[in-house]
Amino acid sequence: MTKKPPTEIIEVRVSLQDKQTQQLDAIIGAYQVDKVSESIDQFLSFENFYIGITLLEIATGKEILFGTPNDIGDIINDVRNWWKANKDEFGPGLWAFILRLIERAPLTPAQEAAIAQTATLYQTEAGIDPSTGETYTSTAQIWAQAFGVNLP
Repeated sequence: MTKKPPTEIIEVRVSLQDKQTQQLDAIIGAYQVDKVSESIDQFLSFENFYIGITLLEIATGKEILFGTPNDIGDIINDVRNWWKANKDEFGPGLWAFILRLIERAPLTPAQEAAIAQTATLYQTEAGIDPSTGETYTSTAQIWAQAFGVNLP
């Protein structure tokens, strides 16, 4: 649909006195400072700073910040050198080192008994106390028994 041409033109004029002009200038200045500081904040965010440093290192070939992606070869070599120097301390290979980190000690008789008691508890019929053979009188007694506590 086409727009109708205007039939009349109304002119509105706003005149500000010196005080209002100063206030408006202050508001515009504050808005501009806010936008500039927001831009600087975004530019200096950690992610953007890190990317900028990485690109600068790649472009110049100079080291500015350790750990940037162009340092990955150096980091791998450092890890290899450390592993060669400390291999005897940590066993005959990386797999043995990892296994030693995640190995568990054998269970004590008390731990085995607690596991067996829990298994017995779950294998009994619902509502029967496995230690006494009596019927539970409340849900609280069932939960208490599950945590090893006897309620009267």
